[in-house]
Amino acid sequence: AGGELGLYLFLGNLFQVVGLETVSADAAAFLVQTTTVIVPVLEARVTGKAVAGATYRNCAVAFLGVAVLCGEGLETGAAPAAGDLLILCAALLYSVHVVRLSALAPGLDALDLARAKAAAEVGFAVLSVAALAAATPFLD
Repeated sequence: AGGELGLYLFLGNLFQVVGLETVSADAAAFLVQTTTVIVPVLEARVTGKAVAGATYRNCAVAFLGVAVLCGEGLETGAAPAAGDLLILCAALLYSVHVVRLSALAPGLDALDLARAKAAAEVGFAVLSVAALAAATPFLD
């Protein structure tokens, strides 16, 4: 469970960091908060549980708020940057993490799960750095 959850967090962080190369921090902050919209909808899809109409309305209002706050670039006619999509992918990965954590956590010790998630994130980071180092020629 820790490996799975750590992977979602690692990839979410990776997408967010790369996305921040082309997206301002304030826009990224609002975009990543689409997790508040994605989680209830995703959980309903995964579990089959009905979502209250008020929750859907609240999600729609939240999404519109994010769109308004992040729409500054659209005023100039600019298309969404690749970074915007990466940040939204990060939000999706964070949302999958929350939904899976909700399903897995009740049967596990919280501290053991936290340790396993952290270890998995470190492991994925070390592997990524090693792969990048091996693939990148260093200058003398």
